[in-house]
Amino acid sequence: MKFNELSKSQAPSRTSPTTAPANGNDYAIPLVEVTTGMYQEPIALMLSGAPGAGKSRLIGTCPGKIGVLPMERKSRQSILRAAEEFGRTVIMPEIDLVRTARASMVGVMPEACVTGDDFKGMRPEDATKKAEGMMQRKAEMMPLDGETPTCCQRCYYRYHANRSKSIALRMAQREDIRTIGIDTFGQLVDDMLFANYGRNERIMPLDRKCFNREVCDFLNEISCKHLVLTHHVSTVWKDNKPTKQTKPASSFSRIGHYATVMARMERDDDRSPKQIADGEPLYKMVIEDCQANARLIGVELLADDAISFASLARLVYPDSADDAWD
Repeated sequence: MKFNELSKSQAPSRTSPTTAPANGNDYAIPLVEVTTGMYQEPIALMLSGAPGAGKSRLIGTCPGKIGVLPMERKSRQSILRAAEEFGRTVIMPEIDLVRTARASMVGVMPEACVTGDDFKGMRPEDATKKAEGMMQRKAEMMPLDGETPTCCQRCYYRYHANRSKSIALRMAQREDIRTIGIDTFGQLVDDMLFANYGRNERIMPLDRKCFNREVCDFLNEISCKHLVLTHHVSTVWKDNKPTKQTKPASSFSRIGHYATVMARMERDDDRSPKQIADGEPLYKMVIEDCQANARLIGVELLADDAISFASLARLVYPDSADDAWD
């Protein structure tokens, strides 16, 4: 990637009251001319699929040291096996972040431990606003190394969401980690949703501003690394009837804006003996969207042992260096 710094004659005047920087330099942030060359952004892969389709395994094929946030217990084995096969090093949190502690109590917990009903004599809208402010302050002061809160659903999920996010952010800051895998990202998104509204999935889209902003900010903060964000898959319904189409199962509907590639993993367990003899693959990867290379959209590109992060990356960025994904 080539940068040509602008000459001082092109820089803003020091006498201009709207552009003169406080530090006394000609300009605080240089403006540069950029050419593409061999440059490419880190790949953010949004991967969906049915159980056993190979989503977790793909994380273990990613380049460099891989920071893994396992949100489900079965994540570890598939990732570690693939990492060993491809000679990768996996970095995981020392303690288990999967939600288990007192999970059976969540259903009987109140949605929030501070509500508008706690402030008698105030107008309902003022009481609700005050209660929300207190809940936000309580969330900010919540220790990440303490006991799991059981006072209300929002505090319970805020504790788990904050701990998981803090681990991912630490991984993003480490120079030796090149890839972050969150398996499944849909689970972490649900934790953030419930942390904002309690265990309630029927929040209207226009009422999800705080939740959407939290997920967007989180993705922006970790997108300096390659990302693999896995999701379960759900059936698309139309006219109250299920269709043959599928979609990622997620409470966050804007994932496409943050993904370089959106792909779906498939496993064909219904192959006939003839199809098996003819070499019909068991595993397939289908590209549903690709901002960096639109020619890949809708194509079944990789199958069986050829499915890996490096193989996908070379298709997305065909001009990249041969060793860019090792």
